[in-house]
Amino acid sequence: MFGVGSLCATQYSQNAKSDLQQLIDTGGLTFYNDYQSPGVNANFSVGDGTATFTRASDATHPATYIDSNGVIQLVTTDVPRYAGGYYDATGFHSAKGLMVEAARTNLLQDSYFANGTTTYWRANGTGTVTNDATYTNPYLSGKCEKVVSGGSQYDGFKTAVAAKVPTSASTNYTVSALVRGSGTVKILCGIDGSDSYGTTTYTLSDSWMKISNTFAQITGSAGNNVGIVASDTSACTFYVAIIQIEASPYATSFIPTTTAALTRNPSIDSGVNSGNSTAAEETIIMKVMPEWSATALTASTYLYDTDTKSRAVYVGTDDFVHFQPNATDTAGATVSSTTKLAVNTSYVIAVVCKSTGNPNQEIYINGVSEASDNTDFTAPAWGTNFYVGCKADGTSQGNLIYQKIVKFNRALTATEVASVTDLLEG
Repeated sequence: MFGVGSLCATQYSQNAKSDLQQLIDTGGLTFYNDYQSPGVNANFSVGDGTATFTRASDATHPATYIDSNGVIQLVTTDVPRYAGGYYDATGFHSAKGLMVEAARTNLLQDSYFANGTTTYWRANGTGTVTNDATYTNPYLSGKCEKVVSGGSQYDGFKTAVAAKVPTSASTNYTVSALVRGSGTVKILCGIDGSDSYGTTTYTLSDSWMKISNTFAQITGSAGNNVGIVASDTSACTFYVAIIQIEASPYATSFIPTTTAALTRNPSIDSGVNSGNSTAAEETIIMKVMPEWSATALTASTYLYDTDTKSRAVYVGTDDFVHFQPNATDTAGATVSSTTKLAVNTSYVIAVVCKSTGNPNQEIYINGVSEASDNTDFTAPAWGTNFYVGCKADGTSQGNLIYQKIVKFNRALTATEVASVTDLLEG
């Protein structure tokens, strides 16, 4: 599954040229990888096409991905994760690509209810909670928690004493869960005795959906409760498959736990600059899908970077995409998009740079030019590698699904960028 991808892209039709051949015909192609056809090594490269992927995984540092059938798969070895789809508040959607995520810890114990209701979970209010097999848990095919409202607002379930979580002052925490059923619910999170409730009300349906809410927490000596409750006094019966709380301003992929909190280590994927990158002129185009919600970022997340001399594409805390053609050259201005990236939406992001002529730097979102700058920059001397989805030092992961990346050794015209964008979107 994780070997080198095919040199031929999918045919549009029997008589049509492949995606790869159309990219070659554009002129100046140096690198192409279709992460929607699993394989971190390049589908095409002028230089070395071998990629290096790392993430330290084992039973105590697990990771998961959602396959094309909506089943959550466990990964405990250092291999790439290729998503087949994702859940949001409207249900399950297909979306293929390589997952690149930062380190996160699920602070909850028994996060997929392997222990039932005896130690880690209890009813809230007048509701009842039982371990139930009405629906198969998408993770490990186990049981789910069935919660029945007793007819009062905030009836539901929450952590028992053994599963309360520690938090730090002024840190954002996000609770996320996979739920289904009837009625409307809110997410609970707060110090025992003064529980707080999420601002979003979710209307449930008879299919699994992902709900989440971010909370600004303070430290409580007794630990903090996490759970899901009815939003009002209406009848409400719902099922919960998995639940997670992480120190993050947005939800990331599920980290399964039983008797202890566990951490998923960061992903790092890099390619070789030599032959695949050019200094004075270059166009880099990426198709990506963020997993964070817009306006939730508290630190920059990186979509692309290089070592030694940083040529970086990142999303700032303002949720706009920024292109920094050469971080070590103060004359090289950063250009920024006018479109904010939204959660669970694919974008084709193109950056064009050149040392002479105007503009010198330009950024496109979905084939449309959004910003440019005419300040000359000094062409950098490349280091060894370029990085997809993180900084060159292995930090600031983009927390996204990488779908495709293509590089050219020249500055593409606006028409060419639009044409390649259409190709990658197809």
